[in-house]
Formats: sequence, C-alpha cells, structure tokens
Amino acid sequence: QDTEESAKTAYEAVMESKAEGLANYTAVTLNDEIKAKFIEYSKQIYQNAKYEVSDATKTDKGFTVDITISPMLILQSISEDGKDYVTAFNEKNANGDFAELTEEEFSAEYAKGIMEIFENNISSIQYDEPETITVNVVLQEDNVYTMETEEFTKIDSAILKQ
Repeated sequence: QDTEESAKTAYEAVMESKAEGLANYTAVTLNDEIKAKFIEYSKQIYQNAKYEVSDATKTDKGFTVDITISPMLILQSISEDGKDYVTAFNEKNANGDFAELTEEEFSAEYAKGIMEIFENNISSIQYDEPETITVNVVLQEDNVYTMETEEFTKIDSAILKQ
C-alpha cells in the first residue's frame, strides 16, 4: 500500500478519535454534522502544536529521542468558558426555554454553544512553559521505525495539557 495513502488514512482515523475525545470531554452528542466540525477542530488544534525534536541517542533496538514540547492550554480555556456556558444553558433549560425541542434538537442546541467556544479558543491558543520528554523509537524486523502506543500517549499528553 502507498505509504502516503496509509499515512493519510491513519491521520484521519486519529483525528476522528481525537474529535470523539473532545466531544466526550465537553459532553457533546455527535451527529454526522457535529462530528465533522469536531474533526476539523482536532486538526486545527494539533496543527498549532509547538515542538522541537532534538537529540537522538542510538540504543540496542533503535533510538531514544528528546522532544521539547510547549504544551497547549486550550482544554483549560475551553473548560473555563464551558463552565459559564453550561451554567447559562442549564438556567435556560430550567426556565423552559428548550421545552419545545426534541432530544436531538436539544443536543444540537447545546453543541452549538460548545462549538462557538472551540472556535473562539482555537484562534488564540495559549502555551505553557516548554518541557522535554524522551521517547523510544524501535527498529522493527521489516526495517521500519515505530513507537509503542505508550510513547504516542506520552507525546500527546505533553502537547495537549489536561
């Protein structure tokens, strides 16, 4: 299989997974339209990642690689704005503002406000102080360098601070 094509497929799958995580984080119910927006948010957020790959040290099985990452604080911003939004949304709901809506329309109404919060915050991502992590890159039998899932998780956790 074409390597570029498989990389694109993997990228899309990862962004879809990230989108589902963001929706879960913000308690948004995904329909196809909202899911497409959340995939776009995931792409926009990760395109803003700031990192620098520095030293690579040879090991028996491959390399250890140092990566200096400036963690994005967008989840904190979304969470702060989200608290105010959820409070206001719940007050409107308690006042019966959404009484006429179906469950699906109610979910979409909630999601609309959360999506505005994403759009407002993606354009002004704040970063924390850079931190350096070390990951292991291993040479496989088919002469392809790979990383274990835990290594990707380590990078991801540093890029997007919870």
